[in-house]
Order: sequence, then structure tokens, then C-alpha cells
Amino acid sequence: MKFRFAIFFAFVSNSLLAVAENELPIRGKIENSASFGVPTEVFVFDGTKDQLLLGAQGTQIDIPANSFQYMYSDESHTCQHLVLRLQEVYTQSRLIESYLTTITETGFLETGGAIYIEVWCAEHQLSLIPNKHLRIHLPQKPTQDTSRLELYTG
Repeated sequence: MKFRFAIFFAFVSNSLLAVAENELPIRGKIENSASFGVPTEVFVFDGTKDQLLLGAQGTQIDIPANSFQYMYSDESHTCQHLVLRLQEVYTQSRLIESYLTTITETGFLETGGAIYIEVWCAEHQLSLIPNKHLRIHLPQKPTQDTSRLELYTG
């Protein structure tokens, strides 16, 4: 089986988000530290406004205003300065080097890439508020054949 992308973020939804057309995307800065050899991009943004973030490898993340709450709590917050950490991996060699392969009971899954996202307010890790959604656009290589890819559930 072949699959388009593995997204390592438990709070992602397929719902759409409208972002103001006149807003420019925010670009992140690369941190010196990297886990599994994958560079981490850091975005600092205002959590009280709709945002469009653009990763170095082409991942676009649309975030609606006031979308996050404290992790492991139903308590919402009004933290204005949020920090989002993004890791993007879109080549098979980098996936293997980074130990990001996915194995099922029937063998390896082929993927077009993987991303990892976490959001923080000061020292508090955040999660999406229920019924809030992110819209994530993953880059596709023009030569990549996606006709045989399908969704894996398991």
C-alpha cells in the first residue's frame, strides 16, 4: 500500500479555515537543535488572530484565532504570544535516516512525507480546542505519482 502523508499531530482536522487574503504568511526560524536529525522551525505568532504559517519545505498551516487550550485540561486561555515548532520531512531517505518509517502488520507504509507540530504558551504545551481546526497544505512534488496512494486507518 502507498500513502500520501503521515501527519504526526493528533489534533489535525480536515475542516477548512478562511484566512484573510491580504495577510502574508509568517516564516519560521530554524533552531540549532534537531531531534532525529530533523531541523525544527520555530514560529512566534499572535494566537488571538488568524494566522498563516509557511514552513521552509513548503508546509502551509492556517490557524484560526483562539484555537488552543492547555494540554490535558479543558481550560482555554488567551495567550497572545504562541510558539509553534514544526518539523518537516518529505524525502524517503530523510524519513529512513530519521527513523520515521511506519510499519503495520502487513509491512512498511510508503509515504510522501511527515510533519510534527507542537504549540506552546510560555512553559505550557497546548492542544486544539474541540471543534477548532487547522488547515494544513502539504507540498507535492510535480513528479510524484499519487494515483496509487490511499488512506490508511489502523
